[in-house]
Amino acid sequence: RHQDAAKAYLKVLEINPDAGDASLRLASLFGGPLKDHGRALEFGKHARQASPHDPQVAASLGVIAFQAGNHAWAYSLLQEANAGLQGDPAMALSLARAAYATGRVEEARAAMIRLRKDFPDAAEAVQASVFLELLDLDPSSREGSAMVEGILKESPHEVPALMAKARSSEAGDRKGEAEGLYREVLRLYPDFAPAGPLVAAPRLPRQRG
Repeated sequence: RHQDAAKAYLKVLEINPDAGDASLRLASLFGGPLKDHGRALEFGKHARQASPHDPQVAASLGVIAFQAGNHAWAYSLLQEANAGLQGDPAMALSLARAAYATGRVEEARAAMIRLRKDFPDAAEAVQASVFLELLDLDPSSREGSAMVEGILKESPHEVPALMAKARSSEAGDRKGEAEGLYREVLRLYPDFAPAGPLVAAPRLPRQRG
C-alpha cells in the first residue's frame, strides 16, 4: 500500500524533520511506484543532507536521479557510492548504465564485462550480457534484427537496442528512419554524445522569390 506508506513516512518527518531514513524511503516510493520524480528528488536531496557521506544514500539518490533523467548527476553519485559499496552487482549495473547514458560507452562496456566476471550467478549478469551483445550486434542479420525488435517490444526506451536499430537503418540507407531513431536516443539520453553527430542539421525553409 504505497500511498499509505508515503503518508506514514511523511508523518515521521513532521515529528522529526531530520529523519533521513524516512526521506530516503519516500524518495524510493516517489521514484518507483508513485512515479513522481520531482518529489523523489526532493526527498532524496533531503536524505543526502542528513547523511552526506552514506554510500547507500548516494546509491539510492543516484538511481532516482537516473530515473528523473539527470544522468550526469546520477553518474557522479553512483561513482561515489560504488567506492563504498564494492561487491554489489545492482550498484555495478546502475553505474555502468549511467556511464553509458552520459556517452561513456567504452567505460560502460568495461564495467559490464567486469560485472559479468565478478558476479556470474547474479541476475544483473544476464542484463550485462544482453547489453554487451547489443553493443556489438550486427542488427542487419536476421537473428540480430529479431533480438532488437524483441527487446524494443518489451522495452521501447532501451537505448542500446535503439542504437543497434539505428545502425541497421543507416547501413540500409534508410537515413530518415536512422535520424528519427538517433533523435529518440538524444531525447532519452541528452548527454549521449555518440548519437549527436549522427543527427542531421535541421533543414531551413526555402526562401521564396
